[in-house]
Amino acid sequence: MRRELNLYFLTLLLTTSTFIVGCSDSKKPLSKIETNDLNVVVVLVDTLRADHLPPYGYKKDTAPYLSSLAEKSIVFDRAFSSCSYTAPAVASVFTSLYPSQHGVITGHFANIRLQKGEQTVTFDRIPSELTTIAEKMKSAGYRTFGIADNLNISEEMGFTQGFDKFVTYRYENATKVNETIKSWAPEIKQGGKYYLYVHYMDPHEPYNQRSPWYQDSDDQKEQMINAYDSEIRFTDEHMKELFQLLEVEKNSIVFFLADHGEEFWEHGQVGHGKSLYNEVIRVPFILYAPGISAAKVSDHVSTMDLLPTLAALVGLEHENVWEGRNLLPLIDNNQKEDRYLLSELLRKEEHPRPEIRSVVTPDWHYITTKPKKKAKKEELYNMRTDFTEKVDQIKNKPDIAKNLANRMELIGKTKVHSVETHVEKPISPEGLEELRTL
Repeated sequence: MRRELNLYFLTLLLTTSTFIVGCSDSKKPLSKIETNDLNVVVVLVDTLRADHLPPYGYKKDTAPYLSSLAEKSIVFDRAFSSCSYTAPAVASVFTSLYPSQHGVITGHFANIRLQKGEQTVTFDRIPSELTTIAEKMKSAGYRTFGIADNLNISEEMGFTQGFDKFVTYRYENATKVNETIKSWAPEIKQGGKYYLYVHYMDPHEPYNQRSPWYQDSDDQKEQMINAYDSEIRFTDEHMKELFQLLEVEKNSIVFFLADHGEEFWEHGQVGHGKSLYNEVIRVPFILYAPGISAAKVSDHVSTMDLLPTLAALVGLEHENVWEGRNLLPLIDNNQKEDRYLLSELLRKEEHPRPEIRSVVTPDWHYITTKPKKKAKKEELYNMRTDFTEKVDQIKNKPDIAKNLANRMELIGKTKVHSVETHVEKPISPEGLEELRTL
């Protein structure tokens, strides 16, 4: 009897051990994956709030394909953008620098609206001496392709640096984006690793009521949100189509993110580029690679971390000027660090809106608003107990506010370029149309 029991437990032990080894072999830590034969795909969806996606707790099924991908990915639950406005936010992703450092603070049409002449306009531009993601990837032997459905992400503003092929549209929608990439597919697939940047625009206003996902409502606010959600679902369908076309899940490292979110009256406003509350700076940030161990990371991170993390993954040199962090130690080894994440909504002198800056920590969100001719306003919110930022603690926690104000003055102060960050160009036909509209 004892011999039979010993054989039983030995068999059980061997079976269990095999199961454990099999599981551990099937999925690898992110830093252990072999990247030599993997492409890199970055998908950025304009104006996409994290909390309107199922992987971030949204109850509506706005993104079934992204949800399925997220189950096999690293999902960063608290990721923040450097700005609530497209051009500065994307320039920060491309360079791993703050808006005050790379110099892109105003978008394409905002520059046109602020121009004083009638035939030329001065655009903000990523300085040519800064190294963008595409330039970094090209130097490592990747073929580089990019497409943006937002006119801010244009050649005159420096976003095409390092791309072998790049096209910019003015809100043509995800169908047009995918049709263009389909036409490129033979070239993309012809051999050799590639880097592909895809910038979908659809959740941006005006929110189209996308069938069959739009649900009508008698309430105007709910109607707007339902249309916004249907745009997310429309984009998700197109991302699925794109990934199937290029077999992305089999052969690519993927970064999925947004430039900023959107306000729906949480603090009395609609849209973006007007504030730095969580609804506009907290964004989705998801990292996928074939065969990695899926995880959810609760530590707060920045979208500026994309470039340093990608560089570490594919073996590229880290640049000391980068403000973002390589996230591999956090993902694989849980190496945490105290971080103060800066967001900036800067303005040109002639711009009527106030300048806004904020600092996010795991515990607090400190915001300063500086109107042109009024005193600076300060706000402080508890990120642990009041993530929707309903109760301003500025009067109750003056010492915390003072400490964060001092921290804010130290972040992003390193000078990183010497060349001019602006370029004067003739106004395009689209720009003239914008002026006529005004």
